[in-house]
Amino acid sequence: SHATTWRGTGANGFPNFKKTTKKCRPYSDMKALNEAWQLLLKQKSVTVDAAKVDLIWTGRELLGNLFGYEKAEFDSAYVAADTVKMHEKAYIMRALLTDLDMLNAQHPFCTVDKWIDQAREFGQTPEVKDYYEMNARRLITTWGGDLNDYAVRNYSGLIANYHAKRWEIYIDEAFRSVRTGTPFRDKERIKATNEFQLSFADKHGEQFPKYQGIELL
Repeated sequence: SHATTWRGTGANGFPNFKKTTKKCRPYSDMKALNEAWQLLLKQKSVTVDAAKVDLIWTGRELLGNLFGYEKAEFDSAYVAADTVKMHEKAYIMRALLTDLDMLNAQHPFCTVDKWIDQAREFGQTPEVKDYYEMNARRLITTWGGDLNDYAVRNYSGLIANYHAKRWEIYIDEAFRSVRTGTPFRDKERIKATNEFQLSFADKHGEQFPKYQGIELL
């Protein structure tokens, strides 16, 4: 059978289409991970900075695993040419990506804004600041050659403006394949993804989502 896999894990992985004989199954540790997160969330207040980071990291691990499960379900629906289920799973995948972005936004050090601002602070002129930003963007995205996603991050803003866009390219191609009854054009899809990645890495002054008035933790 055909199914899709990805380099990396969960929502921040690079979508990749391969033949596989393995059946898609849920992660075995999902229940325990959810229980751990619920225990952390039961705290009446989180005043220690490290505790808030623990909450975010545990939650995004859970949501990332959920994304991987829904992705596998989307794959199965694609193989069966079940567009109703594909739409259902694609909707959930998008919702999980938004949830991940919002969750990470609860701490500045879990945002791509902070990452880029820190990089730009090393520069003394606009040109040098742009240079440092370009390198900071490439470090957590394309990196270079076969090391794509080598230092991938789950930062808020990066999920919305980068990872989610890559998944949209994949989802769009899967729907096109089923709609037209033609094979999944993986080479074209990878080419489009690579072009997008390079354009993201070369941007400056990009606006990332701001979740005003939303406090999850």
